[in-house]
Amino acid sequence: MSSAGNRARFLAHITFLILASVFVGNHELRAQVWGFPLHVDNHADVVRTGELARVSVAIPEGLPIFHPQFDLCVVDDQGTRIASQAKVLSRWYGLRSNPSAQVKWVQFSFRADIDPLASRTYYLRYGAEEQAGIGIQELSGRLVIDTGAARFVIDTTEFSLIKRVEIGGVHVAGPGGLRVVDQNGALPNAVLTRSLVQEAGHLRAVIRQTGTIPSVGLAFTVRTTFVAGRSDCEVDFRLENPGHYGEVAGLGPNPEHAWFDTLQLTMPLVSAPQYVQGPDGTLPLGGSSFRLKQDWQAPAQSLNHLGGFFYEAHFNGNVILNGNRADGVLAIGDGTRAMAVSVDRFWENYPKAFSVDSGGMHIELWPDFGSGPSFGGQWATLSSPNLDPLADSCYRFEGGRHKTHLLKLDFRSGSAFTPSELVDMAARVATPLIGHADPESYCKIAAFGELVVAKRDWDKISNQRFERLCGCLARDDVADAVGSVPPVGFPAFRARGGTYGGEQMYGWQNYGDITWDDGYSSLHYGLPYSMLLNFFRTGDYSFFDIGRDSALHRRDYDQVHTLHPASVFRGGQSYEKGFHHGNFRGPTLSHTWVGGVLLHYIITGDEASYEASREIGEYVLRIGPENWDGLWGARIPGWSLEALVNLYNFLGDTRFLASAVGVVDAWNFQEAEAGSLGYVPNNGFAADPHAQSWMQAIMLGALGKYYLNFGDSAALTTMTRMSSWFVNDVIESRPTGPLTAKTAALVWRDLSPTTGVAVLSSHHVWTVSHALAYAGMALGARSLVEVSEDLWESKTRYPQISAGAPGPFDWTDPATFSPIAFKLNQFPTSESKAMGNMTLWGQAPMAARVFLDGAW
Repeated sequence: MSSAGNRARFLAHITFLILASVFVGNHELRAQVWGFPLHVDNHADVVRTGELARVSVAIPEGLPIFHPQFDLCVVDDQGTRIASQAKVLSRWYGLRSNPSAQVKWVQFSFRADIDPLASRTYYLRYGAEEQAGIGIQELSGRLVIDTGAARFVIDTTEFSLIKRVEIGGVHVAGPGGLRVVDQNGALPNAVLTRSLVQEAGHLRAVIRQTGTIPSVGLAFTVRTTFVAGRSDCEVDFRLENPGHYGEVAGLGPNPEHAWFDTLQLTMPLVSAPQYVQGPDGTLPLGGSSFRLKQDWQAPAQSLNHLGGFFYEAHFNGNVILNGNRADGVLAIGDGTRAMAVSVDRFWENYPKAFSVDSGGMHIELWPDFGSGPSFGGQWATLSSPNLDPLADSCYRFEGGRHKTHLLKLDFRSGSAFTPSELVDMAARVATPLIGHADPESYCKIAAFGELVVAKRDWDKISNQRFERLCGCLARDDVADAVGSVPPVGFPAFRARGGTYGGEQMYGWQNYGDITWDDGYSSLHYGLPYSMLLNFFRTGDYSFFDIGRDSALHRRDYDQVHTLHPASVFRGGQSYEKGFHHGNFRGPTLSHTWVGGVLLHYIITGDEASYEASREIGEYVLRIGPENWDGLWGARIPGWSLEALVNLYNFLGDTRFLASAVGVVDAWNFQEAEAGSLGYVPNNGFAADPHAQSWMQAIMLGALGKYYLNFGDSAALTTMTRMSSWFVNDVIESRPTGPLTAKTAALVWRDLSPTTGVAVLSSHHVWTVSHALAYAGMALGARSLVEVSEDLWESKTRYPQISAGAPGPFDWTDPATFSPIAFKLNQFPTSESKAMGNMTLWGQAPMAARVFLDGAW
């Protein structure tokens, strides 16, 4: 291995020679290739024409790019320059707003043309970006956006969604608005508080508006995106409760929840609509009303939650059509003008509805159905009396919560939409064109600050099985059938209603999250991070498709967004226990993960995820993990250090780095105070302070990641002692014997030097393997990486063995291996936690081995 100084620069500093070959050199030598490839996959069975594609690229350190719009352009697969727009997401060692810091992550947007279910490769090359023709005017009381295909007017004095839409000089639609019915049946006013041009590009423009609904106690943020050459726009509507969070005692002031009966966005045509169109056909209105509503009821088969969905179309109050799951798309027209609306994840976030009357289209994001009975405790136990009777008829929107809905509006003049076009529109909205670079480029230039290697055609059984294990986060087809249970990945786990069925993981409060033994998981152990990291390292769109839903729930509903100044927990992640997504206790540093929100921002460029990431960072800084008192385990400073490293890597705020340095210094001091034994006992166990090895491993892994990113040698001495403790005292059984009769690994989970308490564990081998991989890379100790690999090889083959049955097994015989599935027989009702552990902690051992083999 290289010297310690070079090892410290392994993740943070890549030489220009390496980056040149990875980033541009080799690609430009290939015939018919025009630069650095950007792969865009169309996962819908529809043609994509002139549709906005987004690809985020990691720029290696040392490549002097500070203003990518002047340095890099996009060409198609024929070498023709096309209009593109660069957005700086992150810079090396600096804020994204600092133009003197070199660009680290940048997103390129461009219009793509792709056949159904096909892929197309575009390319980056040196040169200024090609300009497109969008225009933005900031006038008194309004903003005017001219895409060339349509002219949109946004009112800056009152919220009207879109005040006016013109196509070819013809006034088509507007003004719209926000309609809320409160718990008493009144219609409170929405007050617009701010309007700004958040992104003033030549290809894409984003308008951000904020407002309040004072009498209800709610707020909202709306981001509307316009693209040059297009007559449609994307609306990102976020409902917010800035009030105090939770039902948990000791969190400060009383909860400030909000209740409302319905909430809808409205958008009229210039005249009353004469017809309504859906995927099933066209219906003349004749002055009548129409409504399509989507809901859910418990199905006859508890393992088939998808069978519980139903929709009904009502015409003049009579049911004229029904079915299972609506596409979430509808159009109206008056004979000369037409408008179509598609709501993303329509049925998944039930209840939802569309209604049409003389006032136009009403997009009922919260129709007048109510939340249903409110439960107390960790699970669905009806309180006596009912915890919240008002929720039976109204929506209960708790303090600190956010919820985002994404919809697309399209407008026409002189022609109508067809039912088949509406089907295609829904498919396009459900599968945004999010592309990727070659997976190796992300991993080789270490833009994640993580030990991670790109997926490839592995020849090792352990690597193949770990890829399948990760695949279960997004797919069912990579899982094993277990007895009579068909293959279950994350999608099937959600659709079956959890381990034994009956748990609801759909609906506006739940979709994206999953249940576990003690309530809703709030995506603990960074499940969205593992999902989205695997999108980067594999290029498989499935990981993005499911990861974005989980990241959005984690960002919105699983984070405390209260603006209440008395709440020290604002920005923290909702705790993993409680039927109402973390209402059993308050946020803690030990249960706050930021990686998934950061990667969602990096992949999509979503400013809401950027804001939420900074909010999390402020929470960590406010709590001050460097002041940890030694109680309740080393995972508290460990996860905090992990979060701080991620925050600095992606956001560049030096306060996060300073806090990380403080955490390391405090840990070094406490480990020395405890006797320099390689661990810090959990003093929360007052009668018998002892070490929980899995928590110590979280800390050791974080120390290794910290060192490899920043090269601070202050961590090395303590890491050496910790590694020795793990190898000599924690690992009870390192795999031994020939491959055909080899034992599985075991570790001691709890170790007490005074009472002799020692509890064996098979599952926690994962975190020990992860920690030793990081320690080995940081310390330059090949032997530690080899121990890590031994443990990892055992767990990839036998992830579900118990501590009481360690073999020996025939490691060459797949018939002896544990089945791979999201539904784990060994961890019933705790799959979310176990799979979060395995897919997160399994990355580093594989990457470290590949690096040592010279196959990086």
